[in-house]
Amino acid sequence: MLLRAGGGMTTKLVAMLTALAGGAAATTQVQETLREQPPAPAVTSQCEIHVWPADRLHSLTEGAIWNNTLDSAITPHGGRVTERAVPTTALDPETQRAQLAKLPIDRWFRVPGAKVEIHTEQSRRRATGRAAGRQTASTAPCYREVTIARNFFNRSGLASRTLRTLVIYDEYGDQPAPVRSFVSWASTDLAIFPAKKAEDEADAAAEILTAFESNISKFSLYATAARPAK
Repeated sequence: MLLRAGGGMTTKLVAMLTALAGGAAATTQVQETLREQPPAPAVTSQCEIHVWPADRLHSLTEGAIWNNTLDSAITPHGGRVTERAVPTTALDPETQRAQLAKLPIDRWFRVPGAKVEIHTEQSRRRATGRAAGRQTASTAPCYREVTIARNFFNRSGLASRTLRTLVIYDEYGDQPAPVRSFVSWASTDLAIFPAKKAEDEADAAAEILTAFESNISKFSLYATAARPAK
C-alpha cells in the first residue's frame, strides 16, 4: 500500500518504503507509481456557483403545416394541440431543482469544491443583453452564475424529437460585474418522450430528466472550453 501526503511523497518516505520492499527495484516501482497518480484537484471553498432553473417546459413544433408553432404540444398552455400532449409537470422548476441538486456542478464548471446553491426564485438574467450584476448579495471572491433560460421540447416534421436547453454562464471572479459571459444552446435527442402509451410514461419521464442532465453537461463543456487563453 502506498501512503500519500498532499499528492506526493517525501524522499525520506520513499527511502523507507524502498528499504522495506528490499532494494532498488522497489524504488523504481514507487517512483513510477507516483508519476502515474493524477494531481488532486484544488479545493476552492471560497468559490460559489449560483444556479437558477428555467420556468416550465416549452415546445416548438416544426413542419409543413404548423411550422414554428410555440407550445402546441403542451396543454393547457397551447391553443392548438397537433400531437400527443406533453405533461405540464415535465421539467417544471421544482423538477429541475431536484435534478440539478444531484449533478456535480462544481466539477463540470471546473471549480471543484465550490459551494453550489440552487435558487427557487425566478432569475432576472436574460439571454440578450449584458448582466446587470450579481443576482445575489454574495460578496464571494470567486463567484459564478448559471442561468437556465429555456427548455424546449422540439419536434420536427421528420418526427425527430429533441430537448433543447438555453443556458447562460456568467463568471464574476471577485468583481460586481461579470468578467466573462457565455450563452449557448445544448440539445439531446429523445426516443420515448412524450409517452405514446400509458405504460411508457415512467420511461418517458426518466428520459426527459436524462436529456436535461445531458444538456447541462454539454453546456458546461462548451462554456469552459470557450475560456480565452491567458
